[in-house]
Amino acid sequence: SKVKKLVIDGVLAEDSGLQAVFKLLQSNPHITSISMSRNCHHYPSDQTIHHLCNILKDPGCQIVELSFAEAMTIHQFRIVSQ
Repeated sequence: SKVKKLVIDGVLAEDSGLQAVFKLLQSNPHITSISMSRNCHHYPSDQTIHHLCNILKDPGCQIVELSFAEAMTIHQFRIVSQ
């Protein structure tokens, strides 16, 4: 069987952990739903926000459901809303 839904909430993975999850998303097209919220003590880095946006903009992205509840700076919100 293949993982389709991944829930990683509240594990405080911080940026390095989120980057590892992003690599998993890029290499596993079967994951269509992901929840990764409340994983940073403060803010995720701009690099993490850019990486997530790039994954979601990729035409091959299979993600149809995303929960990403993290505090963001205004600058990061602008990155997401582009």
